[in-house]
Amino acid sequence: MKYFWLMFTSSRFIYIIALALPLVFCCHLTMAQEAGCTDPLANNFDESAEVNDGSCVYPFTTYQPERIGELPNAVRETSGLLLIDTCLWTHNDSGFGPELHCLDTTDGHLKRTVWIDGATSRDWEDIAMDEEYIYIGDFGNNNGNRRDLAIFRIKLAHLDRDSIESEGIFFEYPDQVDFDTRPQNNDYDMEAMIAIGDSLYLFSKNWVDLRTRVYALPKAPGTYTADLIDSFAVNGLITGADYNEEKGVIMLVGYTPILTPFIWLLWDFPNTHFFAGNKRRIELSLLAHQVEAVVWNPYGKYWFISNEAFSQIVNVPPRLHRVYTDQWFFEPTTSVDFSHKVNTTIQAFPNPCHDTCYLDFDLLGEQTGRLTIFDVHGKPVKEGTIRLGSELFRLDMSAFPSGIYIVFVDTEDQIFSARIVKE
Repeated sequence: MKYFWLMFTSSRFIYIIALALPLVFCCHLTMAQEAGCTDPLANNFDESAEVNDGSCVYPFTTYQPERIGELPNAVRETSGLLLIDTCLWTHNDSGFGPELHCLDTTDGHLKRTVWIDGATSRDWEDIAMDEEYIYIGDFGNNNGNRRDLAIFRIKLAHLDRDSIESEGIFFEYPDQVDFDTRPQNNDYDMEAMIAIGDSLYLFSKNWVDLRTRVYALPKAPGTYTADLIDSFAVNGLITGADYNEEKGVIMLVGYTPILTPFIWLLWDFPNTHFFAGNKRRIELSLLAHQVEAVVWNPYGKYWFISNEAFSQIVNVPPRLHRVYTDQWFFEPTTSVDFSHKVNTTIQAFPNPCHDTCYLDFDLLGEQTGRLTIFDVHGKPVKEGTIRLGSELFRLDMSAFPSGIYIVFVDTEDQIFSARIVKE
């Protein structure tokens, strides 16, 4: 009898679990967030997406950087940039001594030079820093055959000295098995590095497949095998990188095999999976400029980029430029707390529109709402109070120039939003 009761009890338990599982599964599906492109400035913006899946596609974009000035001959092969106060630190790549040069940020003239003791300078290609140290990458590898890849670490506090002692971080790649000499015909060149958290991240310069791979290394002196993290088809040669911690944005710089420079902006990525978020390429209108380095300027809210001298077919001196990127990020400037309200998408049509766009709020009864329209820079261009109801709301766009706008309507318990393209 006891055995029968156990069988019955177990059977009943299994039966209850069998009934409950579909309900649990159903609830899980209901609670799951929809993934898609969450950037309103992307071609494939998905208004219903709650999680960015890295699928955003952006329009072809060109940009003319603002020239600051020519660089002195002492840094004609500038290959890395670092900004500390009013000093823009740079270095040459191959064929020069282990030196860092301080340039004036206003016009690029040379202010002073520091010697790095204990460091080789076979091919310095990029420089990065954290709160305590500066890291100099001696990992240029045009021939693809180096076995002495190194990063030299110096103390940030010692920059006021004429000579600074260094420590070495030595490494190899986990995926390289071919060390034959192949000048500019291999995928194991390296010219870009950033520092985030307790690691250094290196972006490869692939001469063959025009991709970039990202590797991670510890910051501590020692000998390591780098961790291969990911790769991405950049369609070019990556030559420099920097990280804007304030905005969570990485800029990669480089050029194509025919010396057309470009930048890649990476942002809204999870943790350090840099290629899993938004990725936008900007073509730079700089004829025959071999752009080699980039650094974020938190004081001026722009990026410095530099190019080395180029003297084939045309003569291009080493130069310093600035790049503004705010126009490619949508950040509405508002101090209102919307966290307690329901966010609802407005149906807007026609979209794109010309002089008039209609908004369908699909409401029962009438409500009062606060209308704010933002331009692509996240700046409000129109504000006012409107009445909402079951009828379509007519939005007059005739006074607006062509472009992309984000419409927000704030009611007592909801926030309505829509992306509108004005032709």
